[in-house]
This record gives sequence, C-alpha cells and structure tokens, in this order.
Amino acid sequence: MSKLSFAISILVLHFTFYSIQAQPGETKTGTATVSGRVTLKGEPARGMEVILVTEIRWSATAPRARTDENGRFSFTSVAVGSYSIFAVAPGYVSPEDTRIGSPGRTISVADNEEVENVDLEIKRGGVIAGRIIDSQKRPVIEETIDLNKLDGNNKPQRYSSFSPNFNMYRTDDRGVYRIYGLPEGRYLVSVGYALHAQRITSGSAFYPRVYYPKATSESEAKVIEVSEGSEATNVDITVSDPIPAYRRARRGLRGHRATTFRLRGSSAMERRRARGLN
Repeated sequence: MSKLSFAISILVLHFTFYSIQAQPGETKTGTATVSGRVTLKGEPARGMEVILVTEIRWSATAPRARTDENGRFSFTSVAVGSYSIFAVAPGYVSPEDTRIGSPGRTISVADNEEVENVDLEIKRGGVIAGRIIDSQKRPVIEETIDLNKLDGNNKPQRYSSFSPNFNMYRTDDRGVYRIYGLPEGRYLVSVGYALHAQRITSGSAFYPRVYYPKATSESEAKVIEVSEGSEATNVDITVSDPIPAYRRARRGLRGHRATTFRLRGSSAMERRRARGLN
C-alpha cells in the first residue's frame, strides 16, 4: 500500500464504516449497477466513502459505498433515474463540482444497465479562516459564518458542504473560525443577519450582517479566491453592536403589516452585552 493511500484511509476513519457494496437508503430498489474508481493524484484512494444522490432530492440515507484497496466501488440494485455521485473525505472535494450543492458527476441510469468506469478524482480542498470581533475588539463567540459562492454568472449562491462537521462554520471562544474542504471558486464571507430578514429563532439580540472586510452589501464585499489546497487566512470581520430583537418587532409594527422579528445567532454572552450587562 502506498503512503498516499494509507493517509487517505486514516482520514476517513471517523466516518461511519460501510461495506464495499452500497448501503440501503430511501432510494427505490432497481436492477442497475454503478461502479467506478476514486483516485487522488493518480493513485487509488482506499477507504473512501462514495455517495449516490438522486437529483430530485438529497437524503441523509442515500446509498453509500466504500472503496477497496484499489480505489474501486460498486452500487447494486440502483433504480432508474438521474444521480449525482461523489466521494467524500475530510478536507477533500470532487473537482467536478460545477453546481452549487451538487458536487461530483451526474449520471443517468436505465433499467438493467451496468454503468461502469465512473471515475472520480478528488483534490485537497481550500480553506477560509479568520476571526470575528465586536466594536470593542472582543471575540464574538459561537456565531455562524455564512458563505456565498459566486456562480458562472457571478451571482452569489448560498454554499453548504456535505461535511458532517458543521461546527467549523461557528466561531470558537476566541472568535476564530476555520472552514476547510472548500471546492475551487470565488466566495463571499459574512456574519450576522440582514435587517429585513424575517425568521423565528431563539435569541433576544442579533448582529446586523457584515461582509468581509467591512461591507454591508454583497456588491461591496471582497471576493475570496479559493484554489486546490489554498488557505485564505486573516479573513477577519468586525461587527457592529448587537440589536435587541424587540426593536425590530416595533419597527415591523409601524409598517403596513405587523411582523414579528426574532433573529437567530446570538449567544448568551452576546445577549448580555446587548442588555449592557458586560
């Protein structure tokens, strides 16, 4: 076994292990088969998890397979339809990702068909990291970071990865975040919530949305370029003072229709700051 294949095997140990054959999910049972190979820099990627997702909807119980020592995988009893198929491992991405939220390759499966040679090459994903502080230079803790990826028409689209580690989108006790495993592309980074947002959440205060480096709108935000294995650091944002949610409720009542605003995202410490307790 090469050192590269061994390293990939170690990387995927924390994922739930499956057999080499596909696991049952909500997808309807069929008579087709899908098989292929996963590689990294031209070498077999052993122990890699491969997911077969119907284009109609994503399911947490979608069929999954795991590559063998030669990087090969196989799905059986696949139903007729169109699918996205991709490999996942912490910090890696399928470079065929060209559509937001749909990584990997798209395949069509017919009844009794044997779809072979579905080759997937994975690459090291990029990283965006930085720190969020408030106007007093204090760390903003447990705040969610939002990523928008620019599409082919340069329009921002909400980006979310298939990584099980959603905590990387939240700041730690230092206000630091580090989002890894990002596909190549151009991103906008923001924190907080738009003043016109209408959503029901638990927090009594919220931070108005700020885009990196200190913009209040997408058009003024600085684009972060991500390439294979790149790391964009010091993507820091300073937020303004949090706004108590009840103020937004009053403003809504002054309009043509009554609207209740309770915006998500503030931690206990931030709510205390909003009330002047810190």
